[in-house]
Amino acid sequence: MKLTLPEAVRLALAQNRILKIARLKVIESEQKKAAAKSSYFPEIKNQSMAGHSTAEGNIEIPAGAFGVIPNAGVVPNRDILINQGNLSFVTSGTTAAQPLTPLIRIRQANRIAASNVAVSRDELKKAENEVALKIHEVYYGILSARLQNLVWGRTRSQLVQFDSTLGFWPLLRLTLKNWLLVLLTLGLYLPFARVATTRLRLEAISVQMLLSPDELVSTLRERADDASGDAAGDLFGFDIGL
Repeated sequence: MKLTLPEAVRLALAQNRILKIARLKVIESEQKKAAAKSSYFPEIKNQSMAGHSTAEGNIEIPAGAFGVIPNAGVVPNRDILINQGNLSFVTSGTTAAQPLTPLIRIRQANRIAASNVAVSRDELKKAENEVALKIHEVYYGILSARLQNLVWGRTRSQLVQFDSTLGFWPLLRLTLKNWLLVLLTLGLYLPFARVATTRLRLEAISVQMLLSPDELVSTLRERADDASGDAAGDLFGFDIGL
């Protein structure tokens, strides 16, 4: 699978959990700003209440409570029961108000909310840049490892030949370890991280002598009579190429 640098950066920005949290914080700040801005508009409030009674209040009028009418009899001529109200009732009231004195406080709260939105966006952009930077470091670390193997593999002279076997995974593991330690130590580990990286690169380089040590010493002695500059140029004139 071929993965280019822009694709790697895009995938890292899309899948990184820290960036997802930062994006949610931006949305949260925007919602808080919208809530602060809504305080400028009139407030509409509604208060409603519902009730239910298990028994009704009744009025009972017994027969003859209003006296006796001649030739008609008692009034009323029988007991009367009058119901009062219902078992269930509902009350509701709605008000609209526009506060004037708190407008200055509302304006300041809206400015603060806008500032929080800008800060959260800046933090998100900073986090995205840091992730992209780390991806570039890994990518160019891989490139530098291959370049080191290629350059040293083609560096040779008549008597000496170099070789480099710097692997990607050891370099990646060391890079991740260095990042973690630098973060935990607030940057104090940075010099040690550079030393560790340099040591890994140097340990991957090997030197192959095309002659045995005795033959090399003998060759150098034979050339001792020549001009030192010419001898050094013949011995150490490496041919470096890609």
